[in-house]
Amino acid sequence: MKQNNPSYLSAAASDRPAVPSDVALTIGGEAIEGVNPPLVSFVLVNWNYAAYVGQTIDSIVAQDYPHFECLVIDNGSTDASRDVIARHIRGDGRFRLISLNENKGQLGGALIALKEIKGSFVVFVDSDDLLFPNFVSSHLQVHLSVSRDVAITSNHVIEIDGSGSALGSYAGNLPLERNEESSEFRHPDSTPRLSTIDDAAHARLGAATRIMSESGPTSWIWGPGTANMIRRSIVNLFTSDQDGAVFMRATDNYLFPLSHAIAGSAIIGVPLSAYRIHGKNYCTRNKTFKDLNNVHPLFSHNSKPDMLQNIDGFLAAVEQTGSLLGGKFWRALDSVFPSIKPGTIRDLYRSPDAVRIFERHAGCLRSQAGDKSFIRNIHARVGFRPAVQIMRSAYDGKVPGKAWAHLLRSVCQPWRRRAYFKH
Repeated sequence: MKQNNPSYLSAAASDRPAVPSDVALTIGGEAIEGVNPPLVSFVLVNWNYAAYVGQTIDSIVAQDYPHFECLVIDNGSTDASRDVIARHIRGDGRFRLISLNENKGQLGGALIALKEIKGSFVVFVDSDDLLFPNFVSSHLQVHLSVSRDVAITSNHVIEIDGSGSALGSYAGNLPLERNEESSEFRHPDSTPRLSTIDDAAHARLGAATRIMSESGPTSWIWGPGTANMIRRSIVNLFTSDQDGAVFMRATDNYLFPLSHAIAGSAIIGVPLSAYRIHGKNYCTRNKTFKDLNNVHPLFSHNSKPDMLQNIDGFLAAVEQTGSLLGGKFWRALDSVFPSIKPGTIRDLYRSPDAVRIFERHAGCLRSQAGDKSFIRNIHARVGFRPAVQIMRSAYDGKVPGKAWAHLLRSVCQPWRRRAYFKH
């Protein structure tokens, strides 16, 4: 805890010991000795949602999986939020409250929390949403059972209004119809099983889950905010140096595309949480309808700077992600902003702001990718003149003849250049 930081007004711990986990792990019905169920960290960032945050906290308390911690970040609220939060977490040692002097934004508060939590899996909770009691158990079981490890699990949601009345369901942008006999899960007797998920629930999850590869669609594929569980190890790759900054943007819009680009996602076609639509949401204006634009104008206005920030965040972590991704690095880069139009991505790359971002990271990017891959992939994305500009930054102004040769080959072989940038 950063007690010496004046921006932290309080770090209210509870007066009761943490509730021990009574959830067992088994394989084939046999207990796994010496292996504990994972700790899950909830991060609840609140700003002036006193009307809803108490219900959100109660839905976390009601989880059938007790092995969790919850860090509540109050983002400089001016309403009764702090009193409501303190009342609802009192006596539960799994909860802590950090109160900030100023509003750091939802993402800014989340990045502060990442320095404080200990869980292997993280759930970023919007302070007006609700989790169903089997939320954590279901997400964890999917992470443990899927045939390949993923960065994110995401569930369908029920949309509710400000009073909690159901408006309908939200199933994202992906069709999830599957053959009844197919499953993304390993055999139930050869995978770690949580005692909170019985055979019937495990079978339902297996039938409803679909893995989305990082090389899959670049459109938005996840449920809103609270509907997701993300691996802490993936998030750590690109958030380690951003603690304390002000980020007035949605946490999911930053973390999910970058995490998915590294390790993919699993979509759970079952509602496990409720998304509240009350007229003051940052992203959504009203109930979601197919083929209707439900995005708040402010969110749309901020989309370009948000996507540029995604590029910057991904390139800033190239030393950590470059070696992990290998030849998939450039394809992963093209996936860090949800867009279904390749032309939109190309226009963004060629904007002066994006070129400056590439210049800033050019040296490290060249070092990780190698000269040939660096030059041809940069040229394919930004064009000739900006590529020259970025190359000069990469070589400290002294571009060697071999680098110029790589660029000229890229210019003279457009068919090869197109192969470097396909969607």
